[in-house]
Amino acid sequence: MELDALPPACTEPYRYLGSTTTCPCTTGVRWTALTHPVQASAAALEHCRDLFPEGNAREVQPLGDRRIAGDRHRW
Repeated sequence: MELDALPPACTEPYRYLGSTTTCPCTTGVRWTALTHPVQASAAALEHCRDLFPEGNAREVQPLGDRRIAGDRHRW
């Protein structure tokens, strides 16, 4: 499968530098957030639960001096 086929056709991405959501919360992670939700199968969600049995998120962190970049690129 081509990676370009995964995101929805009409999506505007936003990007920012952050960290992982599990300990040790490693910095330098490049995050991409999509403006439209992406569906995942029950099997894919179960796989994530197996990988992260204690969850994969932490409290929302302050933006601080990070910048959020967006563009009009359509996938």
